[in-house]
Amino acid sequence: FFDSSPFMSVVVTGDEVGLVKVWGVHKQLETPQLYQWGIQGRNRGVAAMCFGDEAQRDIMVAQNDGNLTKLTIARSGGLTASNVTRRICVPTRGGLMSDVSHGQERILSMSEDGTLEILKLEDPDGPDRRKITVPAPIENCAYQQGVIAFGGRHNDLKLFNLAVERVSWRAQNVDNNFLNMRQPIYVAATCFWRPDTPNMIAVGTGHGHLRVYDLRGPKKPVIDTKVTEYGDCRPTCIAKHH
Repeated sequence: FFDSSPFMSVVVTGDEVGLVKVWGVHKQLETPQLYQWGIQGRNRGVAAMCFGDEAQRDIMVAQNDGNLTKLTIARSGGLTASNVTRRICVPTRGGLMSDVSHGQERILSMSEDGTLEILKLEDPDGPDRRKITVPAPIENCAYQQGVIAFGGRHNDLKLFNLAVERVSWRAQNVDNNFLNMRQPIYVAATCFWRPDTPNMIAVGTGHGHLRVYDLRGPKKPVIDTKVTEYGDCRPTCIAKHH
């Protein structure tokens, strides 16, 4: 995200031993690492992160030990930390999301086994906290405008609508191959294509394909192209540019 100060944009990283680091991106910085938070430990590894506000100064950090922490980057510099809960459902890759579609800030955590946990940021352990089960396994997911796109190995792309709290759309597999055999399903990366609508979704598969779905048309991809020829080499992250 971009800092309001005149000298930098900033990148935030979290690693497998539980350290969150804030890096300044500017060629004139002698030391690019600006701030660091966390205590090293394999059980504290960062499972997922997301921004918790539109200004992108609050960073929500979910760790493998079940802790959910809010880090705030102060305008004067430095990080402040406050624990939100100590028993969050540990999310899969991309599975921690901030939602304001209901007029109140909520945190969503989606795990590999298909557990979707929803909690209010202002009252994380209150009576509105709940868990919903969705089709699993889940390898990757993405969020936009009250909709979660997710999928995994043998689990084709699906959309979960938070307004009705159910799966509202399911993709259909591509046509059989030249031997008339069913194509394997492996959703390894997901990304909403445009920021103004959740109708376009890009998927990277575990077999090296990039597929694009248009929810206004058929449930099969409108674009399906091979992006790698190297066996198990698969897309794990899709970046979009507008």
